[in-house]
Amino acid sequence: MLDFSHDSALIVLGLDDKTVRIWGMNSCDLKVLLTDDNPNVDTGVTSMAILPNVCFVAAGSLDTITHLGCCDGHAP
Repeated sequence: MLDFSHDSALIVLGLDDKTVRIWGMNSCDLKVLLTDDNPNVDTGVTSMAILPNVCFVAAGSLDTITHLGCCDGHAP
């Protein structure tokens, strides 16, 4: 999964390794959000989006939970 922020300052990538990676286009900073660290559950990211006008990332995963994170890599 791939998404760009509305101002094109961020690229967000959801991966099968249970992470959402956020890159700052200007600063090249990388932040990583873990959706779930339980090794017994297959929680690969199945959908994600950057919420406009606020810097939150929403990620859906195979564990049927929607995970929210701030674009700075912290939980909201």
